[in-house]
Amino acid sequence: MPLVPPLGRINQLAKRAILSFVRKPIWHLPSNSALSIPQDELVDEEICRGYNARHFYSAKPGDVLACHYQLLVKIGWGTRSTVWLARDITRLQWQSERMVSLKIVNSFHDQEAYHKRIIEEHIAQKNPSHRGRVILRTCLESFEVASPEGDHLCLVYEPMREPLWILKRRFVDGRLPLPIAKAYIFFLLVGLDYLHSDCGVVHTGNELTSDLKLDNILMSFENENILSAFVKRQINDLPMQYKVDPMTGRTVYRCHNDFGALDGRELKNVMWNIVERTELFGQVHDIQGYDTKSYLAEMIALLGPPPETLLAKENAMAQHDWPHPISNEAGIPCKNAREYFGGPFFNGEGKFLHNDLIPARTLEASLPSLEEDERNSFLSFVRGMLTWLPEERKTARQLIEHPFLKLKK
Repeated sequence: MPLVPPLGRINQLAKRAILSFVRKPIWHLPSNSALSIPQDELVDEEICRGYNARHFYSAKPGDVLACHYQLLVKIGWGTRSTVWLARDITRLQWQSERMVSLKIVNSFHDQEAYHKRIIEEHIAQKNPSHRGRVILRTCLESFEVASPEGDHLCLVYEPMREPLWILKRRFVDGRLPLPIAKAYIFFLLVGLDYLHSDCGVVHTGNELTSDLKLDNILMSFENENILSAFVKRQINDLPMQYKVDPMTGRTVYRCHNDFGALDGRELKNVMWNIVERTELFGQVHDIQGYDTKSYLAEMIALLGPPPETLLAKENAMAQHDWPHPISNEAGIPCKNAREYFGGPFFNGEGKFLHNDLIPARTLEASLPSLEEDERNSFLSFVRGMLTWLPEERKTARQLIEHPFLKLKK
């Protein structure tokens, strides 16, 4: 006598069968037809310091993750993740396509990514009515995928058009017109005001908050047709170039993030880049990594020597060791901050020990493209941030009211 499944089981099977017919079908993407990349050419994430192919998830166009998102095109990369444009295949056939940006985090950096997710959830929920909330893109949902090297956290975001550094290239000399630059600076300050005043989140220098730069300031799409046209073009006409890592078998794809011509995430450094197409501080890194003494030398050139009160605080902190040593970028265990950053940098009289590194630069000379009135207004604006002592630094909310950001009629 045949076994009859319970009624509840029959209903569940029927529901799955019906959904399989009404949900969005999986797209069958063309097989790799682009030219392969030579093995000796470093591509995207391969150029990052400490790159290890085993830590990256082996994502490919057409893959379906968590029975929810189908990967289409790689649109971003970093030292700790790759970012893919993906489509939501749980949508019903009569619904419009839903595209998302899917950030796939390395297995080696999963704890930091989980910490970032917690902070983004806090930002999303703290005060949705603040005008700066809509400027900040936060994670919509998250899940995990497994690989031979461990689990990878996947963060789902609203897709954005392009980073600000790409937008700049569309203008003459790669420089934003001043009214547009002022608008973006205003938006940045409004977003920072929400982070600082309402959320209690500040930018310091750690992994989570060190990425306030043009690469991570993204534009939204001016209309939904831009994204759909980009997807069609990438899939049918511009397949991604790729290479296969000989050690791991992982396929590395060349990022595609140019969405075509316009139809119509350290703030002071960002502002200089927006206005003058250059960085304010250019001596932050050398071939070995972060170079503290060169950074201090450049700060002294632009701001003058640090006040005695700040040097006294640094000296006092150097007398107290951490509970456990922390290894610096060179892998050397250090017992306090002075050792970690390669100090001391000042002698007992407060004199800088590396005067030969101080460049012949001034703030005024770093703004050649601005007329005198605008230059003076901009310098007044940024000097509210460029201070040695944090207690003298203006808040984002105070800077929003500065005359420099007022557009002339």
